[in-house]
Amino acid sequence: MVNVTIIFGLLIVPYLIAYLFHLHNLTLAGRMGVCLVFLFAALGHFFKTDSMISVLPPFVLVRRAVIYVSGVLEILFAIAVVSLPNPSYVGWMIGLYLIPIFLPNVYATIHRIPLGGHHGAAVPVREIPAATTPGSLDVVVLREVTIFVAGARGHSG
Repeated sequence: MVNVTIIFGLLIVPYLIAYLFHLHNLTLAGRMGVCLVFLFAALGHFFKTDSMISVLPPFVLVRRAVIYVSGVLEILFAIAVVSLPNPSYVGWMIGLYLIPIFLPNVYATIHRIPLGGHHGAAVPVREIPAATTPGSLDVVVLREVTIFVAGARGHSG
Protein backbone atom coordinates (compact mmCIF):
# COMPACT_ATOMS: atom_id res chain seq x y z
CA MET A 1 0.00 0.00 0.00
CA VAL A 2 3.01 2.27 0.47
CA ASN A 3 3.74 2.22 -3.26
CA VAL A 4 0.14 3.19 -4.04
CA THR A 5 0.41 6.16 -1.68
CA ILE A 6 3.71 7.26 -3.21
CA ILE A 7 2.34 6.95 -6.75
CA PHE A 8 -0.79 8.89 -5.82
CA GLY A 9 1.34 11.62 -4.27
CA LEU A 10 3.62 11.80 -7.31
CA LEU A 11 0.59 12.22 -9.55
CA ILE A 12 -1.21 14.79 -7.41
CA VAL A 13 1.53 16.98 -5.89
CA PRO A 14 2.68 18.67 -9.15
CA TYR A 15 -0.93 19.51 -9.99
CA LEU A 16 -1.63 20.86 -6.50
CA ILE A 17 1.51 23.01 -6.57
CA ALA A 18 0.53 24.44 -9.95
CA TYR A 19 -3.02 25.07 -8.75
CA LEU A 20 -2.12 26.60 -5.38
CA PHE A 21 0.52 28.91 -6.84
CA HIS A 22 -1.75 29.95 -9.73
CA LEU A 23 0.55 28.55 -12.37
CA HIS A 24 -1.38 28.50 -15.60
CA ASN A 25 -0.05 25.32 -17.12
CA LEU A 26 -1.95 22.57 -15.32
CA THR A 27 -1.42 20.24 -18.28
CA LEU A 28 2.33 20.41 -17.80
CA ALA A 29 1.83 19.75 -14.09
CA GLY A 30 -0.13 16.60 -14.92
CA ARG A 31 2.57 15.52 -17.36
CA MET A 32 5.18 16.09 -14.64
CA GLY A 33 3.19 13.82 -12.34
CA VAL A 34 3.14 11.04 -14.94
CA CYS A 35 6.87 11.58 -15.51
CA LEU A 36 7.56 11.21 -11.78
CA VAL A 37 5.49 8.01 -11.57
CA PHE A 38 7.43 6.43 -14.45
CA LEU A 39 10.74 7.47 -12.91
CA PHE A 40 9.67 5.99 -9.57
CA ALA A 41 8.65 2.74 -11.26
CA ALA A 42 11.93 2.64 -13.21
CA LEU A 43 13.92 2.90 -9.98
CA GLY A 44 12.37 -0.36 -8.82
CA HIS A 45 13.63 -2.10 -11.94
CA PHE A 46 17.21 -1.25 -11.01
CA PHE A 47 17.12 -1.37 -7.19
CA LYS A 48 14.60 -4.19 -6.60
CA THR A 49 15.51 -6.30 -9.61
CA ASP A 50 15.36 -9.65 -7.80
CA SER A 51 11.87 -8.91 -6.45
CA MET A 52 10.68 -8.00 -9.93
CA ILE A 53 12.26 -11.11 -11.45
CA SER A 54 10.17 -13.27 -9.12
CA VAL A 55 7.00 -11.74 -10.57
CA LEU A 56 7.80 -12.98 -14.09
CA PRO A 57 6.55 -16.47 -15.01
CA PRO A 58 9.26 -19.15 -15.31
CA PHE A 59 8.82 -19.47 -19.10
CA VAL A 60 10.15 -15.91 -19.62
CA LEU A 61 13.74 -16.20 -20.77
CA VAL A 62 16.49 -13.74 -19.75
CA ARG A 63 14.32 -12.34 -16.99
CA ARG A 64 16.93 -9.95 -15.61
CA ALA A 65 17.39 -8.40 -19.05
CA VAL A 66 13.61 -8.03 -19.43
CA ILE A 67 13.47 -6.15 -16.13
CA TYR A 68 16.34 -3.84 -17.10
CA VAL A 69 14.95 -3.14 -20.58
CA SER A 70 11.52 -2.33 -19.17
CA GLY A 71 13.17 0.03 -16.66
CA VAL A 72 14.99 1.84 -19.46
CA LEU A 73 11.72 2.06 -21.43
CA GLU A 74 10.01 3.63 -18.42
CA ILE A 75 12.76 6.25 -18.16
CA LEU A 76 12.36 7.02 -21.86
CA PHE A 77 8.58 7.31 -21.43
CA ALA A 78 9.08 9.67 -18.49
CA ILE A 79 11.33 11.92 -20.59
CA ALA A 80 9.03 11.78 -23.62
CA VAL A 81 5.90 12.70 -21.63
CA VAL A 82 7.36 16.04 -20.58
CA SER A 83 9.60 16.84 -23.54
CA LEU A 84 7.34 16.25 -26.55
CA PRO A 85 4.95 19.07 -27.41
CA ASN A 86 2.10 16.68 -28.27
CA PRO A 87 2.50 13.44 -26.32
CA SER A 88 -0.45 11.59 -27.89
CA TYR A 89 1.88 9.11 -29.59
CA VAL A 90 3.70 8.61 -26.31
CA GLY A 91 0.36 7.95 -24.65
CA TRP A 92 -0.43 5.24 -27.18
CA MET A 93 3.01 3.70 -26.73
CA ILE A 94 2.61 3.74 -22.93
CA GLY A 95 -0.80 2.10 -23.27
CA LEU A 96 0.63 -0.64 -25.46
CA TYR A 97 3.56 -1.08 -23.06
CA LEU A 98 1.30 -1.44 -20.02
CA ILE A 99 -0.61 -4.39 -21.50
CA PRO A 100 2.26 -6.89 -21.26
CA ILE A 101 3.39 -5.29 -17.97
CA PHE A 102 -0.03 -6.02 -16.47
CA LEU A 103 0.15 -9.77 -17.23
CA PRO A 104 3.04 -10.59 -14.83
CA ASN A 105 1.11 -8.80 -12.09
CA VAL A 106 -1.86 -11.08 -12.72
CA TYR A 107 0.48 -14.11 -12.67
CA ALA A 108 2.02 -12.95 -9.37
CA THR A 109 -1.40 -12.34 -7.84
CA ILE A 110 -2.69 -15.78 -8.78
CA HIS A 111 0.46 -17.45 -7.43
CA ARG A 112 0.67 -15.18 -4.36
CA ILE A 113 4.16 -13.91 -5.17
CA PRO A 114 4.99 -10.84 -3.06
CA LEU A 115 6.70 -7.87 -4.69
CA GLY A 116 9.17 -6.11 -2.44
CA GLY A 117 7.64 -7.44 0.78
CA HIS A 118 4.02 -6.48 0.02
CA HIS A 119 2.53 -9.80 1.07
CA GLY A 120 -0.97 -8.46 1.63
CA ALA A 121 -1.41 -7.24 -1.93
CA ALA A 122 -1.83 -10.64 -3.55
CA VAL A 123 -5.51 -11.44 -3.04
CA PRO A 124 -7.37 -13.50 -5.65
CA VAL A 125 -10.64 -11.93 -6.79
CA ARG A 126 -12.72 -14.90 -5.62
CA GLU A 127 -11.60 -14.31 -2.02
CA ILE A 128 -12.86 -10.72 -1.92
CA PRO A 129 -16.36 -10.66 -0.43
CA ALA A 130 -19.04 -9.47 -2.82
CA ALA A 131 -20.95 -6.62 -1.21
CA THR A 132 -22.60 -5.37 -4.37
CA THR A 133 -25.41 -6.54 -6.58
CA PRO A 134 -24.92 -8.33 -9.91
CA GLY A 135 -24.35 -5.94 -12.77
CA SER A 136 -22.84 -3.24 -10.60
CA LEU A 137 -19.30 -1.91 -10.85
CA ASP A 138 -16.82 -3.38 -8.39
CA VAL A 139 -13.46 -1.73 -7.88
CA VAL A 140 -10.86 -4.25 -6.81
CA VAL A 141 -7.28 -3.40 -5.93
CA LEU A 142 -4.91 -6.22 -6.88
CA ARG A 143 -1.14 -5.81 -6.58
CA GLU A 144 -1.44 -2.04 -6.59
CA VAL A 145 -3.32 -2.00 -9.89
CA THR A 146 -6.96 -0.95 -9.93
CA ILE A 147 -9.04 -3.31 -12.00
CA PHE A 148 -12.63 -2.45 -12.81
CA VAL A 149 -14.69 -5.62 -12.88
CA ALA A 150 -18.06 -4.83 -14.37
CA GLY A 151 -20.77 -7.20 -13.25
CA ALA A 152 -18.40 -10.13 -12.64
CA ARG A 153 -19.82 -10.74 -9.18
CA GLY A 154 -23.14 -11.90 -10.58
CA HIS A 155 -21.57 -14.92 -12.27
CA SER A 156 -20.62 -18.10 -10.50
CA GLY A 157 -17.14 -19.38 -11.05
